[in-house]
Amino acid sequence: MMNLEEADGKNLQDFENGAILRSKRGDIVAIKKSDLYWELLSLAQFRGEPGDSRYVAINFNEERMGSIFGPDKHDYFNYLKPGDTAGKHYHRITREIFFAPYLEHSLTVKLKDIRTMEEIELKLDAGLVEFEGKRWIRMIMIPEGIAHSVHNPNDIYVPIFATTTYEHGDADAISFEM
Repeated sequence: MMNLEEADGKNLQDFENGAILRSKRGDIVAIKKSDLYWELLSLAQFRGEPGDSRYVAINFNEERMGSIFGPDKHDYFNYLKPGDTAGKHYHRITREIFFAPYLEHSLTVKLKDIRTMEEIELKLDAGLVEFEGKRWIRMIMIPEGIAHSVHNPNDIYVPIFATTTYEHGDADAISFEM
């Protein structure tokens, strides 16, 4: 296991699948799941009275995430209508972190490496995950060069929150059929 600070300057693709990076404070954990994505866990710190279900997690700043994932440049919500699919593109230089804020309604994320054509599909929702005996909020980070799409299979509008390392724009979003 390596601290995020020790990983600065390294290429994300240089890490083996299963590699774990941890913030200095221990409240952010990054796990390389495959060459297609990293799972980011943010410690869900309990706040409130016993019986409450409030958890707070601070995710997006340079000190906690480390510069290996890039600076937080552009945050946005994308509201997907029922049956809609967003994305179907990849980025040359931008990395994106996705978080689905609805517990009851998951989104389907498809990822495809534009070089190897390896692809996977995963579900993303706001459920807390267990790791090392603690509860964590789950996000995914998609590296540059990985095509991605997000589909809403639900019968209501569902938002997805994204943070990018560069301003999200047409100059770096290259269409890719998935």
